[in-house]
Amino acid sequence: MRLYRKTATIISIFSILIVVYSFSCSSSEEKESVQLSKAKETLNDYKDDTPTFVAEVKTEIKENYLFFSYKGPEFAVVQGQMNDTAHRLSNYAARITGDQLKKLFNEGKYSKVDLSRIVMKTKGMDNKDSVHYTLKIPLIRVKSACAAFTSFDHSGGWNHEPDLKKRLEDLKKPGRTSVHCNSLRVSKRYITKENLQEYWIQWKNRQLQGNCPCK
Repeated sequence: MRLYRKTATIISIFSILIVVYSFSCSSSEEKESVQLSKAKETLNDYKDDTPTFVAEVKTEIKENYLFFSYKGPEFAVVQGQMNDTAHRLSNYAARITGDQLKKLFNEGKYSKVDLSRIVMKTKGMDNKDSVHYTLKIPLIRVKSACAAFTSFDHSGGWNHEPDLKKRLEDLKKPGRTSVHCNSLRVSKRYITKENLQEYWIQWKNRQLQGNCPCK
């Protein structure tokens, strides 16, 4: 019985190590095998027989652009439900872009996203197997702190038009909003050949730019 318990313990530890490796493996090129929404998922977050998946995510952050690439499963079962895993790159990219805008602002390198020149591409987004989704978000320098934009988000959908109206209402909810004055700016609707659709949204963050005059 003691031998059995010792063996079972070793197997359990080995299994955990495999899961941790699949979520933390990275290289100097910023390739990561991760669950996009959280880098530290646990087995309890999943309810199927394959609790983890491996995807290659590349992130390149520059002062004049950000580039994101997802290559991996199109869907994964999360908490017993099918999850549009590939599309979550948009959430990830929006968060990282917002962080970069704030970082540049705090360094005095006032910037905003060039909403007219975002590049979205998908390959293999067909409800089967794996997909490759790439996204390039260009940044442009502006002259002053009050001309900068410091928050970024999106409203997206796959095979349907995003509910932009609801997303904008959520962003402007009293008591929760970080939007300064009427600074919300929305891109055109970007559509890939495989019908991934996105509106990209930026605004002036009131915590950073609350002293800027409203226009």
